Amino acid sequence: MSTVAAFLLTLVLPTASGQTSMDVSCDETLNLSVGGMECTHTAAETQQRINKTAAQYRYELHMICKETDAEGRCWNPLAALACVSPPGTVQYKILRQPIAGGAWTEDGTVCLGNEAEINVQGQAISTAMVTTAFRNLTWPAAQLNIQPIDGETLVNLDTIFYTESTQPVTRNVTLLGQSVTIEATPTSYTWHWTTGHDAGPRSNAPLVTDHGGAAYPNQTITHRYRDAGTTAHPRLDVTYTGRYRVGGSDWTAIPATRTIQGTPQALGILEARPTLVR
Repeated sequence: MSTVAAFLLTLVLPTASGQTSMDVSCDETLNLSVGGMECTHTAAETQQRINKTAAQYRYELHMICKETDAEGRCWNPLAALACVSPPGTVQYKILRQPIAGGAWTEDGTVCLGNEAEINVQGQAISTAMVTTAFRNLTWPAAQLNIQPIDGETLVNLDTIFYTESTQPVTRNVTLLGQSVTIEATPTSYTWHWTTGHDAGPRSNAPLVTDHGGAAYPNQTITHRYRDAGTTAHPRLDVTYTGRYRVGGSDWTAIPATRTIQGTPQALGILEARPTLVR
C-alpha cells in the first residue's frame, strides 16, 4: 500500500475513541482535490521568498476550494480546504508572473488564517532603510578650485575659491530584491581657509554657502591671507541632501544629510616685492 493511500485510510478510519485521526506533520496539509497531502512553506518562508524576488516577479494568492468557478477561483470561502496545521488556517495557492512578461505559474502552497498575513508585493522598503543606505554609500568630495592657480597666491590679495561640483549624483542599490535609485544633491558648502599663521580666528573662520562660487571675473567667494611666507591648506566640504524612488515611483525625501570632507590643498602665501625696471 502506498504512503498516500495509507494516509487516506487513516483519515477515514475512526480511532478507539470514535474520533478521526489527524496525526500528521505540521508542515503538511490535506488537499482533497488531489487526494493526498502536500508539504507547504510557512507564511514567514513564503514572505521571505516574495521579498527576495519582488523585483523579478509579481505574486497572487488564490484560496484553494472544493468548489470553484469557471476560472478556477474559489467562489465560496466556506468550501476552502482546511490545513491540518497551523490550526484555523486554509490552503492558498501561490502564483507568480515575471514582471518582464510571461505566463502565471504555480509557486507552491501556503497555509494562512487570513490572506493579509502575506504581502504579495513584498516587504515595503522604508525611508529608514534607504536613509541607512544613503549614509553608507560613497559620495564624491567637491573639487576645490583656486585662483591664482599653481598653488601660490599673494598676501592681502583676494584669492578666489570656487567649485564646479554642483550637480546631483545618483546611485542605484538593491534593497529587498528591488531596485532603488538614491540621488544626492549638493546643498551646502563649507570653505576652510586653514592656516596656522592667519590674522586671528575671525578672519580664519570657515565660510558656509549654498552655492559653489564662480571663477574670475564673476567671483563671489574670496579670502585674504594676512601673513606672508606661510603655507595655508584650504579645503572644501560638501553637504548632500538626498531623495529616493523605488523603480519608477515618485521621489521621496531622505530626512538626513551627508557631509563629505574635502582634501586640503597646499597654498603658498607670497609677498610681492617692488622691483625697479629700467
